[in-house]
Amino acid sequence: MKKVFLSIAFVLIAQMTMAQEANFKADVLKLISISGADGAMKVAKLKFLNIIPENKKENFSKEFEASLPSMYEKMAKVYMEIYTPEDIKGMIAFYESPVGKKMSEKSGELTQKAMKAGQEWGKELQVIMEKYKDVNSVQVPTSVSDNTVYNTAGIEVKPDFPGGMDQFYKFIAENYQTPKAEGLKGKIYVTFVIEKDGSLSDIKVLRDIGYGTGKEAIRVLKLSPKWSPGEQNGQKVRCTYSLPISIGAK
Repeated sequence: MKKVFLSIAFVLIAQMTMAQEANFKADVLKLISISGADGAMKVAKLKFLNIIPENKKENFSKEFEASLPSMYEKMAKVYMEIYTPEDIKGMIAFYESPVGKKMSEKSGELTQKAMKAGQEWGKELQVIMEKYKDVNSVQVPTSVSDNTVYNTAGIEVKPDFPGGMDQFYKFIAENYQTPKAEGLKGKIYVTFVIEKDGSLSDIKVLRDIGYGTGKEAIRVLKLSPKWSPGEQNGQKVRCTYSLPISIGAK
């Protein structure tokens, strides 16, 4: 009789544990839903759709949506490893409050804007890094042919504009047509390759301030006189060059 009682007790305990786990998981999935995870997934979906061919977007969307339950299950497992049931209930209470609901509603917009801010900062950092690279470090080319593109910071003779950089910025000022926008002010970050013959190629805008400022920078750089090319081991080489162009309000 005692053994039967113990067996029943173990079964009841197991059932209670399973029920508690199920309730815990249900709370976690609820938290994931009300905390704005859906908004973040929508942002991710839009980013992917931008690179999917038009005729395949509908099928991609269906498969993307079908994959989300599996993603949320994996997220739930992580939450359950880190937080207690009481933690989850506390977070649910917060997200059901007015402030929590606002955070959830704005999560997609916040994610999108935060990503954009991070991308812009990354572009600025790329320009800054160009100034502080170790010029004595071993040069690692981006390819292994006569068309190797070197980093300007790592070559023996740097490329230069005729008359120096003061003349370069004078050339920019004389040719750049600032868009007619009130209070327009800021910096345009550009990068380009200085070819062996001193001409500029692969001109790109890393960041601009809108109103066509980036396109105008490209137009002007295409008009640039030939530079004195960079040199490595006594040979003219192709090299990258990055710099900011300041646009001041007039």
